[in-house]
Amino acid sequence: MYEATSSYSYSVNGVEYESNRVSPWYVLASRNARFLLEAQLNSITGISDGRVGIYYDPKNPKKSYLIKPGRFGILTTLVISVAPIILYVLKYHT
Repeated sequence: MYEATSSYSYSVNGVEYESNRVSPWYVLASRNARFLLEAQLNSITGISDGRVGIYYDPKNPKKSYLIKPGRFGILTTLVISVAPIILYVLKYHT
C-alpha cells in the first residue's frame, strides 16, 4: 500500500505552526492505484527553493493542507458517502 506523507512548518502572523496533512482526504492506494497519489502530489503548488504553498484556515491557522480542497473532491466525497445509503434504500425498500 502507498500513502503520501509530509512534514512542514509555516508561520501565520508571526506564530509558527507544524503539520503533516497533505490534503483533507486520506488516500491509501494499492500498487495498481498509486497513480491517485501521484496525481494528488502533482497538485502541490511549488514556490521556489524547495518551498511549497500552504493552504490554511484563517480562523484556525493550525488547520492546514498542501492541497487546496476543490469542488470536484468535495463532490466526490459527498457522492461516496451518500451512495451506499441510496443503494441500500433502493435495494431493500422499493
